[in-house]
Amino acid sequence: MKAPLLGAFFMISMWSNVVWPLCPLVDDKPQSVEVTKIVDGDTVEIAGGHKIRLIGINTPEMASYGKPTQALAVEAKNQLRELLKEPPVFMVLGEEAKDRHGRLLAHLYDSSEASVSAQLLQSGVGFQVAIPPNLKHFDCFSRAEQHARERGLGVWGHPQYQPMASDSADLKAGYVRLKGRVEKVTLTKKVVWVELEGDVVLKLEKRFAPHFKGPLFDQLSGFSRHAGRQGPVLEVSGWLSDRLKWQGYMAKKVRQGKRKRFQMKVYHASNWRAVL
Repeated sequence: MKAPLLGAFFMISMWSNVVWPLCPLVDDKPQSVEVTKIVDGDTVEIAGGHKIRLIGINTPEMASYGKPTQALAVEAKNQLRELLKEPPVFMVLGEEAKDRHGRLLAHLYDSSEASVSAQLLQSGVGFQVAIPPNLKHFDCFSRAEQHARERGLGVWGHPQYQPMASDSADLKAGYVRLKGRVEKVTLTKKVVWVELEGDVVLKLEKRFAPHFKGPLFDQLSGFSRHAGRQGPVLEVSGWLSDRLKWQGYMAKKVRQGKRKRFQMKVYHASNWRAVL
C-alpha cells in the first residue's frame, strides 16, 4: 500500500496549532472497490450490486417514497461523489457487517487513504452516529464533527437542523435532534425507559450499557428513585420511530393514551447530553 499523503491525513485547527490525524486507513487487508453509484451522502453502490451504508455518519435524505429532499442532502451527495471520484477506493467492513435493510456497513477511504466519513463530518454535511459494535474511529469522528460544530458549518448552522422540542406537534419518524425535560425514568431487567415531555420516550437497552453509562446515566438512575424531583433537560439525537405504525399491541396502547407515540433508541453516550 502506498505511503499516505500528509495533506489528506492531517488537519490544522484554525484556532490552534494542533495537528490531528483524519482517521487514516490502518487495516492490513482493505478491499479495493469500484463505486458505481452515489445514492446519497452516506450510501453508495459498488460493482456487484451491493449497497454500502457508511459507518459513523448520517446525512440529510434525498427525496424518496414521496418525501422531499432535505436541506443540504444534495450538498452531502455531491461532496461524497467528489471524495470518491479518483480510484482506488478502499472498503473495510464493520464488526457488524450488515444492517436490517441488507446493506453492507463499512468504512470507505479515498485514494489518499483518508476516511470518507471523517471528511464529511468535518465539513458539517452530516451528524456522527455511534452504534455498537461499529465504533472504529469513534474518537476521530468526534473530533471531525466538533470542528464543524464549533464553526457552525453545514447542519450545525442550518435552521432546519436545530434541536426540536420533545413536545412539538411537528415530530415525525426519522433522524432528529430533540430537546426536552425528563418526566420519568423506569428501570426494568433489560431496558431503561426515559420519558421526555410530550410524546417521546428514550429506550436504553442494558446490553449497550458499557457505551452509555456515565454521569448522566447515574443522574437519571437516581431520578428514577425520587418521584416528584424535577428531571434534567436533555438534548438527544437519533432516529424517532412512530409506534402508531407498528404492528401489534403497541399501536393500540398509543391510541389508548397508555404509551407515548414516538420512541428513540440510545446506543451511546455521545447520543445525549444534559443542557439544564
